[in-house]
Amino acid sequence: MEDANYHQDHDMNNDNDTNEEYHYKIDEEDSDDEDVDFEFNLDIFQRLKQNDPSITNMNMTLNYDRHGKSHFSSIDWKEDGDCISSNTQLKEIFMCYSDSHYGEKISKLPSRQQIQDVFSCMYRNRSINNFGTHTIIDEEFSGSLIEGLCGHPSIEILVIGHSKIGGIVFSALGKVLKHPGSKVKVLRLPYCQLDDEGLDIMCDALVGNSTLKRLSLSNNKHFTPLGWKTLSNVIRHSKSKLVQLDLFSTLINEDAANLLGSALRVSSIKALNLGHNKSMSKEGCQTLLNYLSQTSVEHLDLFYNNIDDAGLAVLVNIWGTLKSLGMGRNQLITPTGWQSFFNSLQTRATRLKNLDISHTTIDSEGITALGSLTAKA
Repeated sequence: MEDANYHQDHDMNNDNDTNEEYHYKIDEEDSDDEDVDFEFNLDIFQRLKQNDPSITNMNMTLNYDRHGKSHFSSIDWKEDGDCISSNTQLKEIFMCYSDSHYGEKISKLPSRQQIQDVFSCMYRNRSINNFGTHTIIDEEFSGSLIEGLCGHPSIEILVIGHSKIGGIVFSALGKVLKHPGSKVKVLRLPYCQLDDEGLDIMCDALVGNSTLKRLSLSNNKHFTPLGWKTLSNVIRHSKSKLVQLDLFSTLINEDAANLLGSALRVSSIKALNLGHNKSMSKEGCQTLLNYLSQTSVEHLDLFYNNIDDAGLAVLVNIWGTLKSLGMGRNQLITPTGWQSFFNSLQTRATRLKNLDISHTTIDSEGITALGSLTAKA
């Protein structure tokens, strides 16, 4: 065991605290943190035309950037779109729409034709593998743009976030995922106010999909048991190749715990994020953990849940498969529970490299038991 973090904190028990600073990261393939994101401007435009190898990631603001300039609209994308379409260095494009500048509301947007032109350039590009947007300007128009990514030759990561997405956009997204030429391996939809209807449209495209590897629905809080059942059918499908599922802060309840647990038991999931789901009772947590004890999950994030001593005891049965475990801010676990947990692991083999137990209550006996465990590892 390479990293065991513990922190005794008796005051951090605010159920309304949604600070994700303590969110334990299990997304081990995210290795782009050191890349520089260039903000599109006229200088970057010229460097793109020269196929500058240093520009691999680029942010495009569709109206005005932070300096109040509308660089995007100043380009004739039909005439000069080869800066993107012919570029062989560009790997990632992120598009956003800023609706204010220094507190002043901005309503002016590029024309639909301009945005369609730049999407046409993106489609002809063969190096871009990551596209993200926080821009849902108009449902019908945005749907047609997303649908325009159907069969894109190189996009493997698709991120649509921080927008209220409706049925038209999800139908377009479904067509992208269903396309026989789809290369999408990673789909992230954070903060999209996704509900059962949108989830049903998306899952209809994912049932039997064997391309998608990683799915994030974090911070979507409108699913009913019907929506959870729909998602569970995707997870358990025999053709599913999903290895990573992020359900951080999705208001999982007892019904969802049963549906998800049953599906996860027969799934290919190796990395699972269930952090910040205090909507799930102690009993619901224990139910889900009992199911997980029958899986081969290797990376598990249970940050800030209602796990108590009984739930912690179930984790002993998963210990042998885990490589990383996030248990920060589970404050229903007593010092006695931690001590018993560490002691019960003394005779068990482990593959664990990272253990986060920050902001939990562990007494001196528990720390001694943890020390013995880490020394053994």
